[in-house]
Amino acid sequence: MSHAANRLFVPESVHVARTLLNELRSAHRRLIAEMAAMDRLTSEDAADTASCASARWRLGQASLQRRLITARTCDYFIHRLDADRCDQLKRLILADQALLRESSAHLGRWSTSALQEDWAGFRRDSHDLHRKKHGQIAAEQKLLYPMLQDAARLAA
Repeated sequence: MSHAANRLFVPESVHVARTLLNELRSAHRRLIAEMAAMDRLTSEDAADTASCASARWRLGQASLQRRLITARTCDYFIHRLDADRCDQLKRLILADQALLRESSAHLGRWSTSALQEDWAGFRRDSHDLHRKKHGQIAAEQKLLYPMLQDAARLAA
């Protein structure tokens, strides 16, 4: 018997589920870290516009990474689920779309000059948006992590 024949075959779906789970966990950790960095900046009494602009860019990149991996995960599952789980997934997608609209409005509302003029208002709005992003992450973790873990186990 050849050496290759002794290897255990692992279905592609196991690799897909494991990869998506690892990427999603990583994206969540990165976004949480970037929100914490922005929260540290907004805890200051005065605006540091250069640091704030840099932190906002990193936060935007982390949000994009999370959104992309979440979309890939939802796309992977949308046709593999029963009606109830599919509805849950669709609600998660709609909530993420609403959060994207709110994030975009926040960025439009809070230009560099606007946040300098109303630092307290920017701080308040940023904390509110971060609270909503934490809620979205928690919802994704509650729904998507078990689905990915189950997919990895069932296919193994």
